[in-house]
Amino acid sequence: MSLLRANIGSRTPYAATTRFMPSHYVQYHKLSQDNPLPTDFAARTKKPGTVTVGDVVWLLVGAPSSGRTRFYFAYWFVVQGSSGLTDGTTRLVGANGRRLEPVWSVSSEQDSWFGDFFKGALGSGAFGFSAVPSELQALFEAKMDRGDLQVTAPPADDVATPDAIDERQWQSILTRRGQKAFRQNLVDLYGGRCAVSESRVVPLLEAAHILPHAEGSDYRVANGILLRTDIHMLFDLHLLGIDASLRVHLKESIRSSEFARFHGKRIETLPSSTMHQPSPVALQDRFQRFLAASS
Repeated sequence: MSLLRANIGSRTPYAATTRFMPSHYVQYHKLSQDNPLPTDFAARTKKPGTVTVGDVVWLLVGAPSSGRTRFYFAYWFVVQGSSGLTDGTTRLVGANGRRLEPVWSVSSEQDSWFGDFFKGALGSGAFGFSAVPSELQALFEAKMDRGDLQVTAPPADDVATPDAIDERQWQSILTRRGQKAFRQNLVDLYGGRCAVSESRVVPLLEAAHILPHAEGSDYRVANGILLRTDIHMLFDLHLLGIDASLRVHLKESIRSSEFARFHGKRIETLPSSTMHQPSPVALQDRFQRFLAASS
């Protein structure tokens, strides 16, 4: 079977990704320290069923948080091939797809279809891989069409126009104004408490970008986390990392320091709305940098 050749740009609509109407499948991924988010577009299943080249696979993540599991779709990809593994499973792979930012959060409380789908089609996660029922296909297709990355620009404060100052000054102003609002939003959403240390000394709390500010002015609260000044510095130096399941890790070099009590801690101080909580995709990216950094 020849592989589907599709060129999916970062803003290419779903309709241009396939030559025919594909079937959609969901792969369930229970997130844990030992089972992080995949870094590539792939899914492994014991029962691939009728999935074929050109079909679409969605990764549904179950992330333990505050005594319950929250669910979200992290990415989708177009199947371009498959291979049998020695353990009897089949690995489906794709080079074309999209990581969802923000993630598509779902729950049985807010999405009437999800409870039945998770318990029925996925067997509460036990089946791992399942076709999306025909009555839900349109929903998934619509989500693919609206899945482009949206980055919120810094607030448009009353500042001088670019032609009155040079470009570096302009960017500096936007950064300061955006950072101020970014911090205030996080202070409000986290109830004035450091996510890691739970310190309530607000003057010492800072807005930490998960994906570094130097790589793009992303002021969405899902790309931020409220940290005490010293914790923020450790985070920036890759001496402290936070994985996608919101567990804190310390480099070996500081595990015997006064910060030792934070190693292995699961963060519970979070905004009440999942859309305002740290992006698992951004956390996964940042955590990989933490792991790659030298101690």
